[in-house]
Amino acid sequence: MRKFWILLKKELREMITLQSVLSIVLCAGIFVLLGNFMGSVTEEAAKNAGEVAVIDLDDSELTRSLLGGLEQSGFVVHRTTKAYENPIDYARELGRQSAIVIPEGFGAGILAEKPVAQKIQLYSEIKSAAITANISAGVDSQVVQQLGSILSRTLVEKAGIADPGPILEPVQAEDYTAVGEHTQQVPASTVSGFFSSQTMMVPIIVFLLLMFASQMVVSTIVNEKNDKTLETLLSAPIKRTSILSSKMIAAGLVSLLNAAVFMVGYSGYMGKLMGGSGQNAAGEVLKALGLSLSTGQYLLIGVQLFATILTALTISILLGSLAQDIKAAQTAIMPVMVMVMIPYFICLLADVNGLPTVARFLVYAIPFTHTFMAIPNMMFGNYPLFFFGLGYQVVFFAVCMFLAVRLFSSDKILTAKLQFGKKKSAGRKPAFAALGKRSGR
Repeated sequence: MRKFWILLKKELREMITLQSVLSIVLCAGIFVLLGNFMGSVTEEAAKNAGEVAVIDLDDSELTRSLLGGLEQSGFVVHRTTKAYENPIDYARELGRQSAIVIPEGFGAGILAEKPVAQKIQLYSEIKSAAITANISAGVDSQVVQQLGSILSRTLVEKAGIADPGPILEPVQAEDYTAVGEHTQQVPASTVSGFFSSQTMMVPIIVFLLLMFASQMVVSTIVNEKNDKTLETLLSAPIKRTSILSSKMIAAGLVSLLNAAVFMVGYSGYMGKLMGGSGQNAAGEVLKALGLSLSTGQYLLIGVQLFATILTALTISILLGSLAQDIKAAQTAIMPVMVMVMIPYFICLLADVNGLPTVARFLVYAIPFTHTFMAIPNMMFGNYPLFFFGLGYQVVFFAVCMFLAVRLFSSDKILTAKLQFGKKKSAGRKPAFAALGKRSGR
């Protein structure tokens, strides 16, 4: 046992270097800084979205009343009666990207004996493909709808109706969302939007975690094969299973450390991006709907995550043992990358349970699928599917571990090679050798 701990310390010292620690801290710091930046940009964009640039060419009592009602609704209205050849010029003067034009004759057309529907013109300028850069254009469309609502209420009140509400809005919808036995008065879009934003980070973390762990253990084995360190270890009076276990546990611990730091950084990013009050309110709704996880459920998810890491490591060891150098190692772990990327994108964009039967079972056959589905299965009470996935991963890991032990117990770990491309024919000589003979004549 003492020899195993010595090997484990050796592997950890080789994997936890100053460069790796700096990369971990830098990764978390980037997310925190990005969250602060995006939070400030979103806040500024939302602040500017409450301002409206209006060119009132009609300048009637009705339009002034409408714009006054718009200000009472919480909007900051920048109004001018000056005619612009290009209304965007007025928006630019205010540092905005959109403007609303109320044409001349608007009030007269509405208040005529036979009213005619009037048009309000929206002018928008696109300067960037960024989402926050084009918020004002969408806000102006909402402003026009608000103006229409204020105008309808004004006209109904002028007709002598004291309470125009039931006429203007005879039907009002109340949104309820049900999850299992729990029901709350909240739109389903609100719950699904918050749920997606929170669970989106889990597939990303798992994906990066598996990629990091696989590349780390493969690189370690290839480097030790090249500098003959692995050959020395295998010839020493140490159990080969101890050598294998120390490499896997060290890589798993370093990967979990990376995952923890990444989760902290990403949580800070999401918290700054979404805002504290809205996030807490949505979190309370999820808790009321039974979508929050207990400590025991988080522990089960952690167990499955660790089983996933160990599975990826054993597969990587089997494939990395066949590689001759680092370049070949990157190609050797390509199957692991494919096995991770397929369920990653499917779980990120679709519901695996909604796939056709054949496709669903093919995706379930990939062990990493069950890790990406762990949190949704726990939240929605799909415990049989969760424990089936955990058991399948344990069996898959046991088979891969058996093969890895067999490989390390033999000398094939030192002699096995993975050849890419076509082999040279035995009778064919290299070109540079033929050139050398010609020059010697």
